[in-house]
Amino acid sequence: MLKAYRKSRLLSAVLSVAVLLSAVPIGLGFAPSSVQAASVTGAPVNPNASAEAVKLLDKMYAITGKGIITGQHDYFESPDEISNKLKTISGQYAALHGYELGAIGGQTESGVAAQRKNIVWSATNWHKAGGIVAMTFHQNLPGTKYEWGNVQKNISQAEFNKYVTPGTAEYNALIADLDKVAVSLKSLRDAGVPILWRPYHEMNGGWFWWGKKNNFAQLWNIMYDRFVNVHQLNNLLWVWNPNAPNSNSDSYELTYPGADKVDVLAVDIYNNDFLNKYYDSLLSLAAGKPIGIGENGEMPSIAKLKLSQQNYVFMMNWGKMLYENNSNDTIINFMNDSYTLTRDKYKVWAAPTPTPTPTPTPTPTPTPTPTPTPTPTVKPTATPTPVPTATPAPTALVPAPDSAVQEPAVNGLKGEYFKNMTLSGTPALVRNDAQINYSWRQAAPDPVLPVDSFSIRWTGQIKPAYSETYQFFTNSDDGIRVWVNGTAVIDSWMKQSGTERTGSIALQAGQLYDIKVEYYENAGDASVRLMWQSPSQAKVVVPTGALFVKNPASSQAAVAPTAVPTAVPTAVPTAVPTAVPTPVPTPVPTPVPTPVPTPVPTATPVPTPVQTEAPVLAVKPGLAPDSVLQEPAVNGLKGEYFKNMTLSGTPALVRNDAQINYSWRQAAPDPVLPVDGFSIRWTGQIKPAYSETYQFFTNSDDGIRVWVNGTAVIDSWVKQSGTERTGSIALQAGQLYDIKVEYYENAGDASVRLMWQSPSQAKVVVPTSALFVKDSADNTAVTASLASAAAVTVTPAPTPAPAPTATPAPTPTAAPAPTSAPTPVPTATSAQAVAVNGLQAEYFNNIQLSGAPALVRTDAVLDFNWRQGTPDAAIGIDFFSVRWSGKIKPLYSENYNIYTTSDDGIRVWVDGNLIIDSWVKQSGTERVGSISLQAGQLYDIKVEYYENQGDAKAKLMWESASQIKEAVPASALFLPSVS
Repeated sequence: MLKAYRKSRLLSAVLSVAVLLSAVPIGLGFAPSSVQAASVTGAPVNPNASAEAVKLLDKMYAITGKGIITGQHDYFESPDEISNKLKTISGQYAALHGYELGAIGGQTESGVAAQRKNIVWSATNWHKAGGIVAMTFHQNLPGTKYEWGNVQKNISQAEFNKYVTPGTAEYNALIADLDKVAVSLKSLRDAGVPILWRPYHEMNGGWFWWGKKNNFAQLWNIMYDRFVNVHQLNNLLWVWNPNAPNSNSDSYELTYPGADKVDVLAVDIYNNDFLNKYYDSLLSLAAGKPIGIGENGEMPSIAKLKLSQQNYVFMMNWGKMLYENNSNDTIINFMNDSYTLTRDKYKVWAAPTPTPTPTPTPTPTPTPTPTPTPTPTVKPTATPTPVPTATPAPTALVPAPDSAVQEPAVNGLKGEYFKNMTLSGTPALVRNDAQINYSWRQAAPDPVLPVDSFSIRWTGQIKPAYSETYQFFTNSDDGIRVWVNGTAVIDSWMKQSGTERTGSIALQAGQLYDIKVEYYENAGDASVRLMWQSPSQAKVVVPTGALFVKNPASSQAAVAPTAVPTAVPTAVPTAVPTAVPTPVPTPVPTPVPTPVPTPVPTATPVPTPVQTEAPVLAVKPGLAPDSVLQEPAVNGLKGEYFKNMTLSGTPALVRNDAQINYSWRQAAPDPVLPVDGFSIRWTGQIKPAYSETYQFFTNSDDGIRVWVNGTAVIDSWVKQSGTERTGSIALQAGQLYDIKVEYYENAGDASVRLMWQSPSQAKVVVPTSALFVKDSADNTAVTASLASAAAVTVTPAPTPAPAPTATPAPTPTAAPAPTSAPTPVPTATSAQAVAVNGLQAEYFNNIQLSGAPALVRTDAVLDFNWRQGTPDAAIGIDFFSVRWSGKIKPLYSENYNIYTTSDDGIRVWVDGNLIIDSWVKQSGTERVGSISLQAGQLYDIKVEYYENQGDAKAKLMWESASQIKEAVPASALFLPSVS
């Protein structure tokens, strides 16, 4: 667009999302373009893209050629004005809302920061309402004021080169600008909002400072690297958006940064200049990627879109040109045409509505109740009384005596395996499978089945723990489809390679729902996995304890619970089928929320443990009945905030914090505290749900240390930038342990997060419901910001919580040394685990692993991403090497794939065998090697790594037929001295 024509604009991005293939109207009877799009579905260019970003891109592929998503841009100063006007004129909201993050009105830094918060708030609400969020960034020339003239500043090629040359003042100003805008994008990432990110648009024209530069790709790559690799903005889909190549703009290919840095291609078109040549050349360059109209002054012709430009999947009206360049009749007709996708249409089509499917009933039960509503209210069993009755509260898990439902006696699902891809005929194998979590690669699930061209049907029932909307995920190679309560939530019956699909449905806590999963393998690798997630449930493989076999297979003797639950169904499995090895050496391997049978949040996603009599008491294993402990009445931790970095003197602020999950960036935690040079001490108690070894993680900027039950599990009291640390300790389910976390902020960004993980617990921020305040802060009603950005008010009981009579020793006020009995586990074997888990690490200030190491320490896991930092103050940023040595113990007697991801060289020995040898300079490259291992046996392991220069990372993972691909956990690693 010409400079004079666009002087008043402030840009926001374009993108589109799509509709399920079968739900979108197809423009039949029109001649297609002379250029045909490749029929592909591609993954995002960022290999770590969030599930939300993957889902958005999938929808764009799905709608291609079937319809067009409507979009509307709004300006920086008024992020909702024109979108609301479009609704007033047409009666419809656009599906896509374009926002602007660049300021051009002479604003101050604080004013820009405040307005960006307003934009984030609006975009988050738009996403929650079912819409698509796009973002544009009219960046001022770095280092200049927020003025339109600085966006359109004319600079020479030589001047531009300074901005893309590391080490120059101009380059540093560019990075500073990118870091500022990344703050807003991180907030949206943390809220789960995927973004169609459209930076440096119209780069093939000469009216912006980044335009018509022969090395434009360098600028694009700098932003991509900064946002993806440094800020981990995995919620972005990268939209490359030139101007139509008219007399004022160059051809597309001159500024295209490459297919490996672009997810979507779009073109800006004004003056009704919708020429086929612009469409054809963009479609050809895209090579199968989605394309769209990034900006338009005039609404495109529906007839022309259907006739010759049918692969445009979205369009976006630019600001007030909506009503300046289009009549009300044009707007109304376009927004209400059957070919266009508005927000309301998108919500209906994208939601997991019970649309007809080839097999709508998941199991052959006589009353599956496949109602047309996505919120099931009747138990899919033969009981005459639905449960829960009048309230969805978790306490409704106890049905009336005359409507008592007996849970099936066998955990897992019934699997029927067929020697064809059509699930036809008599199954060759019928068995009970504990979970759907398999990676057969190029092998068969069983000797009676072929390696390729087989199919499986799993049936049974599933029981959620929370009354919430659940998101189901599958990852499969090849086709898969999933029904829950008769509703098709995932339908991806096609050849695909390790592709994740997702769908949602509202479920009630404790209720049994019929579930059916169908899968087929065509050829090559074979894998299938079923996962779920909800606001209170971390994303994990659906566990055995939540699955039930209705009619157990007779061909396999699955282990059933010794006592069948009757009147009180529980979300915890009482026995685990033998198909799932249990890594916990205790006689009670099941996850036990023991006396707390109400994990379901009712009005708030944070369970409050003082709602009923049952959850109040927790009994420590091995204690007499008179040693019963009373849980503290307040969830969270007591936080003491100091105006210094040494935790000294009287705290300036004492409050109760719901979790440790903060990213203050360059702000203060509270107005009474400084922006830099402060420290915090959190104290309280923590209660695990499983009797297992827990791995604690911190991610902090700067120093942090953590004690659990008086044992120091993490000690990283150093300046660091967003660094993850880890340590392990064995804990007993349902027992309260003292916990203390100390943190300090030096200068710059400030952030701190506490997470945990165990064999049965996915890696998540330690939830509020697992934390308890021993001595509540004076401010008894505390509002704490959670990661979900929702305010949670924690109100203590009216009377002080009685102190536990037999709790573990309170955390010392000074930094405690490990006690003589560092773990709370009463068995000697478990007590030893804390001292021996992990690998011995030797760090050298050279890349040859030569001479005496500069640092020797124990690393709990080998999973580091130092980027352009250092592993320790004693080690250089570049040209260092590390040798990790110790023992590794697998859980399964199977062939294991060992993976590394490293920048730069790496090699791995297991049991004396060199299985990975990649001693070369490389950038974040994955390598793999295989070895056969026996369950429970200790094997020598050695990993050597070197960093040349630039980014630095090293990660060790494993995978087997029964073991999902993950970083090798601390519980499987032991120091060299262990035998």
